[in-house]
Amino acid sequence: TASFYMTFTSGSSCTGKDFSFEQAIKNAIIVPVDGLKLPVISVVDLIKMKKVAGREVDLNDIAGLKKISRYGKK
Repeated sequence: TASFYMTFTSGSSCTGKDFSFEQAIKNAIIVPVDGLKLPVISVVDLIKMKKVAGREVDLNDIAGLKKISRYGKK
C-alpha cells in the first residue's frame, strides 16, 4: 500500500480544483529502489500541487519543473 505524505507550513493547503491527491496517487510513477516499488508523484502533478500551494518557494520551483517535464520530449 502506498502512502503520500506532505508537510506544509501553518495555514497553507494543497487542495483545490486543479489538484487532487487521489488523482496524483493514480498518476504516480512506480520506481524500483533496492527491491521496493516506490510511488513517486509525476512532474505534471507536482507542478499542479505547487501552483495550488502558492508559496513563493513552490512558485519558484515551477520553472525548473517545467524544464524537467520537457526533457526527453524532443
